[in-house]
Amino acid sequence: MGSSDAKPAAPDFVLSCDEFDVLWRALDLGSMPYPLEVPPTPGQREWFTEEVYRGLAERGLVRGKVVDARLADLLGLLAEHHTAVDVVGDIGYPVRALAAAGRGTGVLAVLAGGELWLTAIPPADLAVAVAGVLPLECPGTPGENPRIGGRFGVSAPDRRLDSPVCWLDTDEGRYLLSRNGSTLDVEPADPTSIERCLAAVLTQADLV
Repeated sequence: MGSSDAKPAAPDFVLSCDEFDVLWRALDLGSMPYPLEVPPTPGQREWFTEEVYRGLAERGLVRGKVVDARLADLLGLLAEHHTAVDVVGDIGYPVRALAAAGRGTGVLAVLAGGELWLTAIPPADLAVAVAGVLPLECPGTPGENPRIGGRFGVSAPDRRLDSPVCWLDTDEGRYLLSRNGSTLDVEPADPTSIERCLAAVLTQADLV
């Protein structure tokens, strides 16, 4: 995909946006979770759905209309989970991701470049997983002082925490912005500092 550095190195499943939409509806999972919403498939749904299933079957992801059990479980966890950390931003191209935990397991879903990458993760590794979504190198261009970045969010089924953690990429490097009471903390960012900050938010919210 060229610009896929933000995605995990070895996903368990890769779906196109159309495949994601068709399977989500087939599994009757309700509304798609933020921030993974994709446009609905075309109006000629029956013909189009058959084409999608044909492609899925060729890759062994469905048998008839029965979805691979592991794939169905990961999609189901996106729909129903105990804790989630999401990512929305720009790292030179738009990226959206959701790491969710529940039922003793976890999933990382990364949506970028028209594909959804799904990876099973330990349920305790939400902060680690989303910190790894960002590329290691800051995409800033010297002399232009670009403003590329985004935000992380933390949620539970009954609430979304008002404790956003943001990152900003400039020509000087990447910075992490987080709120500490009435103070806005700004610090150089790397995967370890992002993970630490998100883990603190999860702990404060009693979501770990």
